[in-house]
Amino acid sequence: MIAVQVYPHRDEATGEAIMEAVLLENGAWYRAGIDGKREMLGTLMH
Repeated sequence: MIAVQVYPHRDEATGEAIMEAVLLENGAWYRAGIDGKREMLGTLMH
């Protein structure tokens, strides 16, 4: 499952668009950047 931010915001310093997604993979939630980097946010509780 992937949730994508539809309207990116712009970095105040550089003016570049910033887009992130939330990825659910193997029971863990990740913040996924447009550059392919992932940051684990947490896991599903059972």
